[in-house]
Amino acid sequence: MTNQPTPPPLSADDLVILANALNYMAHAISEAECSTLTGYDRDRVKDLHERIAAAMKPRT
Repeated sequence: MTNQPTPPPLSADDLVILANALNYMAHAISEAECSTLTGYDRDRVKDLHERIAAAMKPRT
């Protein structure tokens, strides 16, 4: 059993902020800068952005 951190509660506004920041990291800066600033490659950042954006969409 691993000791996983408990994610903090996030508001809808918090998710928008994170999605916007990740979108910028994934698309508006170079791959090298993205990696330097986040410690992860651009594909990982894009994947996280997509998951957050999908979670924000209203369910029908």
